[in-house]
Amino acid sequence: MGTPGFKVGVIASAHGVRGQVKIHSFSEDPEDLLRYGQLFDVSGKRRFTLTRHGAKATQLIASIEGITDRNEAEKLNGTELYADASLQEIAENEYAGADLIGLSALTITGETYGKVITLYNFGAGDILEIEHPNGQAEMLPFTSAFFGEVNTAKGHIIVIPPDYEEPGDEDKDVPENG
Repeated sequence: MGTPGFKVGVIASAHGVRGQVKIHSFSEDPEDLLRYGQLFDVSGKRRFTLTRHGAKATQLIASIEGITDRNEAEKLNGTELYADASLQEIAENEYAGADLIGLSALTITGETYGKVITLYNFGAGDILEIEHPNGQAEMLPFTSAFFGEVNTAKGHIIVIPPDYEEPGDEDKDVPENG
C-alpha cells in the first residue's frame, strides 16, 4: 500500500499503567497531532485514534483507542505515526519535509553546494542535512540565517553557508580584544 500520508510523530514510550503513551510530535505544537483525526502506521494497515491526556514540550500524552494497559502500550514504542496526505496544509513559507529532501542546494551565487538528503527535528526546530559533492555531510538549521529561496518547482534551495560574508564585509574593521 505504501506510506498512507505524511509523518507527524512517533510513539516514544508507554506512560503510566492504563495504556497511555508519550508521542513525540514533529510539529511545533504537540497538540497538532489531535487535529489530524485518525493516524496510521507506516504500512497504513494499523489505525490509531488518540485521546489527549496532556502535553509538554514536543510530546503529547495520549491514550489510544483499544490499548488498555502498559504492556500493550510498550509494544507500540518506536511506531511512526502518519496522517492522511489530504489533511496536510502547508502554510505560506512552510514546507513539508518530503518536499525539501532531494532538492539541489545552491549558494547565493548559483554554485552547487550539495543536495538535501534528510530533514531532522530534535525539538528545537528543523535541521536540513546537506550532502556536499565530495560526499561530506553538513547539518544546518532550517532558518533564514542559513537558507534563502526554496523553489520546489525548480528543484533547488538557496543555502547561505556558515562562512559566507556579504560583499564588503571583508573590508570592515574588526575591533581587537583587550
